Amino acid sequence: MLKKLFNNTGKLTIFTLKREHIYIAIWLIILVGITLVVAEAYTHLYSTTEEVMAAAEMMGNPAVIAMMGDVLFRRLYSSVLCLHKR
Repeated sequence: MLKKLFNNTGKLTIFTLKREHIYIAIWLIILVGITLVVAEAYTHLYSTTEEVMAAAEMMGNPAVIAMMGDVLFRRLYSSVLCLHKR
């Protein structure tokens, strides 16, 4: 039964990947680029230890915990803040 349902799926997948390979590459480059730009922005946003600690104090607020969840990391860096603020 399953063999009938997925008959020629591999051929169709390969055909679609061949046809759309330029668009897939462009999308991947854009997604990786946006990720790198956002990560770089967080290093400039929290450039000093005082700014990181101020953000950590804000994350102790019950409203922030309700919206984003509790921080699971004991040491806070700008990368942790970037991951936590999704």
